[in-house]
Amino acid sequence: MRNILIVVGMLLFAGFAVAAGHGMKTDEIFEKTGTYTVTDGENLYLQNCEGCHMAGGKGAHTGAGMYPTLANNSRMTPEYVSYIVLFGLRGMPSMEPYFNDEQVASVSNYVGSHFGNKSTTQLKADQIKDTRPATPVEYLDW
Repeated sequence: MRNILIVVGMLLFAGFAVAAGHGMKTDEIFEKTGTYTVTDGENLYLQNCEGCHMAGGKGAHTGAGMYPTLANNSRMTPEYVSYIVLFGLRGMPSMEPYFNDEQVASVSNYVGSHFGNKSTTQLKADQIKDTRPATPVEYLDW
């Protein structure tokens, strides 16, 4: 559990740092309720994903960890991305407690159709609702 909190803290810090570099104020990103206010996929990616998966989804394979390449990756369909966002995978924690259904769909659609990924599928919030776990996800290590 401690490792999860450390990873989530690092992701939040990275998201704030990236957003600050893009001229966004912290209070525009994260409400005091603990949920994100941004709903468009590009800004969600910039604030939450780019810190590890890098600009353009290039990933990082040196240093403190291995962050998978999202660019030109045939696995990066919106359905697959949404599942990883909701449930986590290996070192990536679940973002399920922090993102609402619209945000999960939006960032999943963004990753699936950018960085050389060519998915034409567009998930909707009600599809995410059907996938969301009945109980909060702590961490899946598979």
